[in-house]
Amino acid sequence: MVLLAFMVLLMGQAGSVMKMTAATFPLPIDDKPLSLAGLSYEGVGGIVEVTTARLDILSKEGEDPVRAVWTLIGRNATPKARKVKVTVFLLNAAKKRIAVTRKTAFITAVNEHHVFELKMKVKAKTWEKTQRVYVEVDFLVK
Repeated sequence: MVLLAFMVLLMGQAGSVMKMTAATFPLPIDDKPLSLAGLSYEGVGGIVEVTTARLDILSKEGEDPVRAVWTLIGRNATPKARKVKVTVFLLNAAKKRIAVTRKTAFITAVNEHHVFELKMKVKAKTWEKTQRVYVEVDFLVK
């Protein structure tokens, strides 16, 4: 009973998940945008998706920690704003998760180019081990 009450409380704060999606890609070595496929939810009112990711390194060469910003572009063809939770994991050569950043955002209604950013600060040793990136996008009801 306590567990059920906790789950209801948690869902009320975070929102129920309509759909969970994920994509994996190599760590970008330049600041060019990457097209993302499969990070979408299609409902009765239209499609909501995260279409593009770009990585910008803010710190100078050799600085520790490495400061970076992930810029994501979303698209929402529905008549109301949609809430998404984005999680970005850095993966090493063994595909083990070695660093993470998260953000919950709203993609505004009928918007073809909604930009949002996730900031990341990672120890230089960890950054050097990064081979791939795993992005999860949860499309939330609330």
